[in-house]
Amino acid sequence: MARSSNLVVSTATALLLLLSTYSCRAATSSSKNPTAVVLPVRKDGATLQYLTGFRQRTPQTPVTAVLDLGGATLWVDCDPGSYASSSYAHVPCASKPCRLARTGTAACATSCVGAPSPGCLNDTCSGFPENTVTRVATGGNLITDVLSVPTTFRPMPGPLATAPAFLFACGAKFLTEGVFSTMHCI
Repeated sequence: MARSSNLVVSTATALLLLLSTYSCRAATSSSKNPTAVVLPVRKDGATLQYLTGFRQRTPQTPVTAVLDLGGATLWVDCDPGSYASSSYAHVPCASKPCRLARTGTAACATSCVGAPSPGCLNDTCSGFPENTVTRVATGGNLITDVLSVPTTFRPMPGPLATAPAFLFACGAKFLTEGVFSTMHCI
C-alpha cells in the first residue's frame, strides 16, 4: 500500500496546476480525451482548512494537500526520509524555470555537503516555502517531479492526467506545524 504524503497548495499554484494540465498527457488506452480535470476540495472540520488530493513522485504516491490561499508556492517536506522518488530532478540555477519561479531575492543552493537528495542538491534554484498559518518560512531547493490529477469524461471518471516535470519547492518538516494534523508537507 502506498504511503500518504501531504503539502500545501497556494492559489497561484492551484491555478498553475489546473492550467498546466492542458500540457499533461492522459494515461488512457481510449482515443477520446477527458472533458475536465478534477481537483476535489474538502474542508477539514477540526482545522477549517481546505484539503485536496493528487498523486506525485515515482512510484506514484497519494498526496493530501492543504489549499493555502495565502501562500506563494507549492512545497513539500523534503527532510531526509520524508520524500522518496526515482523521478525528481533539480532545477538548475541558470535555467528558465528558475528565473520564472523566483520572486524577491534570487538564490542558488551551492553548499550542500550531504548525500544528494531532493532537499540537498548543489547548483539548484532556491525557493522560500512558507507556512502562512504560523508565518514561518525557510529556504529550500526547487525541484521537479511527476504529478498526476484525476480527470473526468462527465459523468464518468477518467484517467489520470500526468505532468512529468511539475515544479515545486522543498520545505522542512517544522513548517508543517499549525496545519492539518496528519500533514507531512505543506
